[in-house]
Amino acid sequence: MRAEGLPVRILAVVIMGDTVEAEVDSGRIWRIALRSTRFRTADSLGVGVPIGRLLAIPGIRGFTGEGTLYLVSPRHCGLSFRVTDPKRAMRADWTLPSLKRLPATSMITQVLILGC
Repeated sequence: MRAEGLPVRILAVVIMGDTVEAEVDSGRIWRIALRSTRFRTADSLGVGVPIGRLLAIPGIRGFTGEGTLYLVSPRHCGLSFRVTDPKRAMRADWTLPSLKRLPATSMITQVLILGC
Protein backbone atom coordinates (compact mmCIF):
# COMPACT_ATOMS: atom_id res chain seq x y z
CA MET A 1 0.00 0.00 0.00
CA ARG A 2 1.31 3.44 -0.86
CA ALA A 3 0.00 6.94 -1.26
CA GLU A 4 -3.66 7.37 -0.40
CA GLY A 5 -3.88 3.71 0.68
CA LEU A 6 -3.86 2.36 -2.86
CA PRO A 7 -2.03 -0.87 -3.72
CA VAL A 8 1.02 -0.54 -5.96
CA ARG A 9 3.51 -2.96 -7.43
CA ILE A 10 7.09 -2.18 -6.44
CA LEU A 11 10.17 -3.93 -7.77
CA ALA A 12 13.21 -3.84 -5.50
CA VAL A 13 16.26 -3.63 -7.76
CA VAL A 14 19.77 -3.93 -6.35
CA ILE A 15 22.26 -1.62 -8.06
CA MET A 16 25.83 -1.37 -6.79
CA GLY A 17 24.74 -2.85 -3.45
CA ASP A 18 21.87 -0.37 -2.89
CA THR A 19 18.19 -1.09 -3.34
CA VAL A 20 16.25 1.08 -5.77
CA GLU A 21 12.45 1.02 -5.93
CA ALA A 22 10.87 0.80 -9.36
CA GLU A 23 7.11 1.35 -9.39
CA VAL A 24 5.14 -0.57 -12.00
CA ASP A 25 1.91 0.58 -13.64
CA SER A 26 0.18 -1.30 -16.47
CA GLY A 27 3.16 -3.64 -16.80
CA ARG A 28 5.73 -0.83 -17.21
CA ILE A 29 8.08 0.95 -14.85
CA TRP A 30 6.82 4.52 -14.60
CA ARG A 31 8.80 5.81 -11.61
CA ILE A 32 12.09 5.01 -9.90
CA ALA A 33 12.74 6.18 -6.34
CA LEU A 34 16.30 6.73 -5.11
CA ARG A 35 16.96 7.05 -1.37
CA SER A 36 20.67 6.27 -1.32
CA THR A 37 23.41 8.88 -1.19
CA ARG A 38 25.35 6.81 -3.73
CA PHE A 39 23.43 8.02 -6.79
CA ARG A 40 24.07 11.54 -8.11
CA THR A 41 23.27 13.68 -11.12
CA ALA A 42 26.12 14.87 -13.35
CA ASP A 43 26.27 18.05 -11.22
CA SER A 44 26.32 16.04 -7.94
CA LEU A 45 22.71 16.47 -6.78
CA GLY A 46 21.23 13.62 -4.79
CA VAL A 47 20.05 12.44 -1.38
CA GLY A 48 21.73 14.35 1.45
CA VAL A 49 22.43 17.52 -0.55
CA PRO A 50 21.34 20.72 1.25
CA ILE A 51 18.43 22.68 -0.19
CA GLY A 52 20.69 25.67 -0.83
CA ARG A 53 22.30 23.83 -3.75
CA LEU A 54 18.89 23.37 -5.37
CA LEU A 55 17.80 26.95 -4.77
CA ALA A 56 20.83 28.21 -6.69
CA ILE A 57 19.55 26.54 -9.87
CA PRO A 58 17.79 29.01 -12.22
CA GLY A 59 14.14 28.13 -12.77
CA ILE A 60 13.83 25.85 -9.72
CA ARG A 61 10.27 25.57 -8.44
CA GLY A 62 8.52 23.79 -5.62
CA PHE A 63 5.25 21.90 -5.45
CA THR A 64 3.44 19.68 -3.01
CA GLY A 65 2.85 16.07 -3.96
CA GLU A 66 2.01 12.99 -1.92
CA GLY A 67 1.97 15.16 1.20
CA THR A 68 5.52 16.41 0.88
CA LEU A 69 7.60 19.09 -0.83
CA TYR A 70 9.33 18.40 -4.17
CA LEU A 71 11.58 20.66 -6.19
CA VAL A 72 11.94 20.41 -9.96
CA SER A 73 14.35 22.09 -12.31
CA PRO A 74 14.27 22.59 -16.07
CA ARG A 75 17.96 21.57 -16.04
CA HIS A 76 17.06 18.15 -14.62
CA CYS A 77 14.32 16.90 -16.91
CA GLY A 78 12.35 14.02 -15.44
CA LEU A 79 13.75 14.34 -11.91
CA SER A 80 11.91 15.46 -8.78
CA PHE A 81 13.82 16.12 -5.57
CA ARG A 82 11.91 15.46 -2.34
CA VAL A 83 12.95 17.86 0.40
CA THR A 84 12.63 17.59 4.16
CA ASP A 85 10.03 20.04 5.38
CA PRO A 86 7.46 18.18 7.46
CA LYS A 87 5.85 21.27 9.01
CA ARG A 88 4.99 23.15 5.83
CA ALA A 89 4.62 20.50 3.14
CA MET A 90 0.95 21.20 2.40
CA ARG A 91 1.66 24.77 1.38
CA ALA A 92 0.37 25.65 -2.08
CA ASP A 93 2.46 28.70 -2.99
CA TRP A 94 6.05 27.47 -3.22
CA THR A 95 7.67 30.57 -4.66
CA LEU A 96 11.43 31.03 -4.63
CA PRO A 97 11.20 33.49 -1.70
CA SER A 98 9.14 31.02 0.35
CA LEU A 99 11.58 28.21 -0.50
CA LYS A 100 14.48 30.39 0.66
CA ARG A 101 12.81 30.72 4.08
CA LEU A 102 13.08 26.97 4.69
CA PRO A 103 15.65 25.91 7.29
CA ALA A 104 19.20 25.61 5.96
CA THR A 105 19.18 22.07 7.34
CA SER A 106 16.53 21.05 4.78
CA MET A 107 17.96 18.56 2.31
CA ILE A 108 17.11 16.15 -0.47
CA THR A 109 15.69 12.93 1.01
CA GLN A 110 14.66 11.19 -2.22
CA VAL A 111 15.06 11.57 -5.97
CA LEU A 112 12.21 10.44 -8.22
CA ILE A 113 13.00 9.56 -11.81
CA LEU A 114 9.94 9.95 -14.01
CA GLY A 115 11.51 10.42 -17.44
CA CYS A 116 11.37 13.48 -19.68
